[in-house]
Amino acid sequence: MEIPDNNLEQVIREIQVHQKELELQNEALQKARSDLESSRDRYYELYERAPVAYLSLDTRGNILEANQAAAELLNEDREKLIQKRFFSYIAQDSRDDFSFHCRQVLDIGTRLRCEVRLKRKIGDIFHAQLETSAVKTDEGEAHLRTAIADISVHKQLESELERRVEKRTAELSKANRELQQQVSFRQEVQDRLESEHAFRKTIEETIPSGLIVVDTEGQIIYVNQAFSKMVGWTPVELIGSRPPYKYWPPEGVEERTRAFLKQLSEVESPYEVERQFMRRDGEVFWGLLFSTRFSNSRGRIIGRLSSIIDITARKKAQEAVKHSEKRLRDLSVKLIQVQEAERKRISQELHDSIGAGLSAIKFSLEKKISEMGERPKEGPVLEDIVTRLQNIIVETQRISRNLHPSILDDLGISAAIRSFCREYQEVYTDIQVHQDVEVDEENLPENIKILLYRLMQESLNNIAKHSGATQVELALKMTETAIDMVVEDNGEGFDLNNIYKNRDHRLGGLGLRGMKERTELSGGSFEVRSAPGAGTKIRAKWHLSPSNP
Repeated sequence: MEIPDNNLEQVIREIQVHQKELELQNEALQKARSDLESSRDRYYELYERAPVAYLSLDTRGNILEANQAAAELLNEDREKLIQKRFFSYIAQDSRDDFSFHCRQVLDIGTRLRCEVRLKRKIGDIFHAQLETSAVKTDEGEAHLRTAIADISVHKQLESELERRVEKRTAELSKANRELQQQVSFRQEVQDRLESEHAFRKTIEETIPSGLIVVDTEGQIIYVNQAFSKMVGWTPVELIGSRPPYKYWPPEGVEERTRAFLKQLSEVESPYEVERQFMRRDGEVFWGLLFSTRFSNSRGRIIGRLSSIIDITARKKAQEAVKHSEKRLRDLSVKLIQVQEAERKRISQELHDSIGAGLSAIKFSLEKKISEMGERPKEGPVLEDIVTRLQNIIVETQRISRNLHPSILDDLGISAAIRSFCREYQEVYTDIQVHQDVEVDEENLPENIKILLYRLMQESLNNIAKHSGATQVELALKMTETAIDMVVEDNGEGFDLNNIYKNRDHRLGGLGLRGMKERTELSGGSFEVRSAPGAGTKIRAKWHLSPSNP
């Protein structure tokens, strides 16, 4: 069929128009396809390099897709994850929770969260939070897409906060009651909170301890209301400040700043220390500070978390106890001085009164016997009485010396020690006492003289009663800065632990405890070294000031 020329030209034009439209449509399709592929590539790039672990699961729990973060989190090769059951990575005690979570997501059709315990390929178990949603494929199948976050650090922080709360409750009964109420409140809040961050925030703002978080440069990035009330500055006034902080007392602030910045960079483990703080009105108070390194969810150190408790009342109580102990020591020293004074008085009474009276009676009897001439029948009886009187006089003199040796006052400690050792060896002939005494009698304090004598007396008496020793080394040295007394024997020795447990053993006279207490009350130190079969060494030492012995 022939087409007229004019109609043919029209047809050609229409074909050309259609061709142009087709070319434009084709370009649009090509551009759309290119955009779609670019969008897909961007989505794939984001999915693959996302720092959060993502998984796609079918309704039976098989892994369909996994990004690199998921493979690293589970410590598994990515290729081995595909088509593997996700249940194999869930701890046994969390599988029921996960199944229930998946059913809820499929039934409700919304994004839901749950916490489970996952295990890596190497068997390491950690806490994780799952955020799961249900999707439909082009074929109409239901799949689950879940994001996994490792919340082990948060769990550890939560446990750490609870531990510190429990520790503080043991210190203050009032705080204990408040904390118990808030622990119950915190448990109720925990059930309603959708994230662990909100839960931690609630704890930080409700515990009575002051909380401060500083970054690695020392800048304050967080304070809770308890600390704000404690020091009197608002959180807005404190956050952003750097050391030295407003709540540090001005005294020694430069040294404190250097030490604090050094701790920020060097101290890794938690530490506890008592520090002074200052309120806004200038009042200085004592605080117990517990500080530990603070990390983010990825484990990177971002600063230090510190808690502070006001312990001013406790410090005042401690000072009161120290003052009471000092008063008690002073009273004990005075009591010892009174005892020694009373011993001295009784000793003088025995010597001057009873001793003199007995000596007068003995002299009278001896005179009477001499006047009777030839031995009368009463002579032996009277001579026996004289002998007994002499024995009583000797015993009275011994008791008097034991109560207070007059030679100590008259001739000094060196003569008193020699006199005692001479009489000691007359009684205990099988014990040899070697003396090495070098003291400055004029500069030796009087209270130390009698104490040295008592320690020497008690030590030698204990050696005679208990040790079975044959040799004793007695050394007393005095320098410008110290007085040092050592008594050492070669006897049987003993177990120190048993000695201190048994209050009735070897505690005649002063006893080891009494010797130790009296030495320490006078400002000295007392040491006993002994072991079964190795003898015993007793040492008492006092440090002196050259200008004030």
